[in-house]
Amino acid sequence: MSWLRWVAIVAVVLPSLARATDSVPPRALWLWDPVPLLEDAGERRDFFAFCEQHRIGVVWAQIGTHAAGAARRLDRADAWKALLAEVHRRDMQLHALDGDPHYALPARHAAFLSVVDAVIAFNAASRPGERFDGVHFDVEPHQLLAWSEPAPRETLLADFLAVNERAAARARAAGLAYGVDVPFWFPATARLLRSVDNLGIMDYRTSAAGPDGIIEHAIDTIEQADSLARTSVFVGVETSVHTGTFLFLTNVPRAALRDAIVSHSAAAAVLDERHALVIDDGEVVHIGIEKPCGAADVLAGIAAAFSLAPVPPQDEVPASIQAAFRREGGWSHLQPRAIRGGEASFASMVATQKTPPNVTFAGKPFQELLAQLTASEHALAGHRSFAGMAIHQYVSFRHMANAAR
Repeated sequence: MSWLRWVAIVAVVLPSLARATDSVPPRALWLWDPVPLLEDAGERRDFFAFCEQHRIGVVWAQIGTHAAGAARRLDRADAWKALLAEVHRRDMQLHALDGDPHYALPARHAAFLSVVDAVIAFNAASRPGERFDGVHFDVEPHQLLAWSEPAPRETLLADFLAVNERAAARARAAGLAYGVDVPFWFPATARLLRSVDNLGIMDYRTSAAGPDGIIEHAIDTIEQADSLARTSVFVGVETSVHTGTFLFLTNVPRAALRDAIVSHSAAAAVLDERHALVIDDGEVVHIGIEKPCGAADVLAGIAAAFSLAPVPPQDEVPASIQAAFRREGGWSHLQPRAIRGGEASFASMVATQKTPPNVTFAGKPFQELLAQLTASEHALAGHRSFAGMAIHQYVSFRHMANAAR
């Protein structure tokens, strides 16, 4: 890091430190793989030592549930009781975490609510020190195809808000705090603030200050929460990186995709199950799925369902498609391919997606992460709704810390 960069960081940190040193809240942490902690005492010792070192006070930990007659029940209940008891002995909180974009759909609302019920049932059967403090959902409905079209997106948002209101009321009646995660640009945040107890902003940027910085992206939500005087706001940063290779069916008419979404067609359902991505170049769309075995067969079926005309194999990716992927950001290694469906060949391409460097601290010096966390939390600590910074996620955060030793 250049000395000019460090000067800029210090200029942000020092004045805010003087104002708010005593009022900075502890941090939160996403924990997506709690199994090592549930099974291994050594892993638990390391985890709690790490949390103490980095001022972690709230943990959002992924749970698993299973069908139990007409209800759902928590997996590994006894192990969770032991872990929760240790969490509370250390004056920390642990919230049950779950999430799936499909939970936003009416057909999955019962499953969504059954997870809340499973946590409530677990708490009812546990001693006070062995109970979850809350439930926390990372649903991200913007990952569904319906998000790419205005009218279906509004319906999806309404369904998402409705199920969260029901879940929040159910959790609160049982003495559980209720929280959700949303990206900083989410269009329904103001409405969510009126129903949840805490909100995790996925404020994934790597600079505290500036027009595209962590503080700027969080401040409107925090000020709205201040005015409500009931909802706490966590501000999250990213420390992990995702890299994946995707196969894209290119040049799909936007109308064909819109019709599939509006009609809830089988093709749209298949794409949603495969977490399809849509890149819009202004005239047509390009639909991609990550490349495990069978991606080509799935997209060949989509081409047939959309009645796409066969296209001869191409020697290079057209300039218009390359420009669309550059605008999207995070894409590289675009290469033409041909998908075969029966005797027909359809235009396609492969591309590699990697989390952009302005989104994640992965690969950056650990001290820079700590400096930006400190700058952000001290700048926001004067707001009564600010609950603390949140780090996504434990494994990658610990990897950064260990690599810095």
